[in-house]
Amino acid sequence: MRKLHFNKGFLCGVFLFVSPFLMNAQKIVSDSTIITIDTSSTSPDSSLTIFQKLVKDSITQLTLTADFDFLIKNKKLNDEHAAKLTLQTAGEPIMTLDIKIKPRGVYRRSFCDTPPLRLNFDKKDLDSLGLYSDFDKLKLVTHCMDSESAEQVLLREYWAYKLYNQITPNSFKVHLVKITYINVNDPSEQTEHLAFLIENNKEMAQRIGGKIVEKWGLTPSKLDANTHQNAMMFNYMIGNLDWHIERNRNIKLVKKPNQAGVLVIPYDFDMSALVFPSYARLNPDYNQAHFTDRYCVGRFSSKEVLSETIYKIQTLQPTILNLFKNCPYLNEHSKYAMTNYLKSFYKPLKKEKKWAKLFL
Repeated sequence: MRKLHFNKGFLCGVFLFVSPFLMNAQKIVSDSTIITIDTSSTSPDSSLTIFQKLVKDSITQLTLTADFDFLIKNKKLNDEHAAKLTLQTAGEPIMTLDIKIKPRGVYRRSFCDTPPLRLNFDKKDLDSLGLYSDFDKLKLVTHCMDSESAEQVLLREYWAYKLYNQITPNSFKVHLVKITYINVNDPSEQTEHLAFLIENNKEMAQRIGGKIVEKWGLTPSKLDANTHQNAMMFNYMIGNLDWHIERNRNIKLVKKPNQAGVLVIPYDFDMSALVFPSYARLNPDYNQAHFTDRYCVGRFSSKEVLSETIYKIQTLQPTILNLFKNCPYLNEHSKYAMTNYLKSFYKPLKKEKKWAKLFL
């Protein structure tokens, strides 16, 4: 039996266990060290979800095997496709799960060579692993194009999520991974790219003590003021106009018991100036002259409310500006551009007259 070797690396703040995934797919199938749902090798913990397990066990190296020729050719359809997801937990055998995948999104599905995916795990498999099986679907944000610049776009969006995590726990958690994609039609056809997983919608809602609700045409008076203000200020900070409360666009709404207002949880930050993808387009609703122009989507109810939000965001400035600086995969150009754009947000906040004019 071949002995497994692990080298510890660092993946933007989380440990990376590099396992022998970058091998021929035929070896992956035949290797006797690989298991498929062997419950004797796992420690049942029904309090963990599949997303939490990936984070807790620092699982950052995955292999996804599927018929990518067919999937990409039919990426505009909503059909699910059979796939195998191989992962490694430190000190445990390699594990392969039969899952289903499907393209997702709207604009990126049309534009990207590799569209974002939804991973659908088998509930019975999750149960047998001792994992909480209700949250069996995860969003995977892919590299879009096979280029270094596209990978930098992905990383900048990942860090947008991480930045919002610093502002409020009422936000989606994300997990950065390296994925080896193997085409079943030609197992020698393998590519490795960075990607990130987004916490399940219902899992996020449960974590913060509520449930997802579907409501359209909400006015600010029906919203939880704190989460609404955080969403407005953060999207302004990163230059994101691709969201809307009344249209329920790129937000999830969470209702907590015994709380009047609905919580606003923003997501999908790829069309922000901080991320600046190759497919960036000016927003005609705001007469943008430049993609980096900022506009506040919505308005603050009073100077007092705005002042509280600005004070909070100012205290976080050192954290915000330094959060991503040690990420080895983010190149110096991305770090420089992100830092400068965030600094341009903070500069007007130093003077009350300027921020009052901007937001009131």
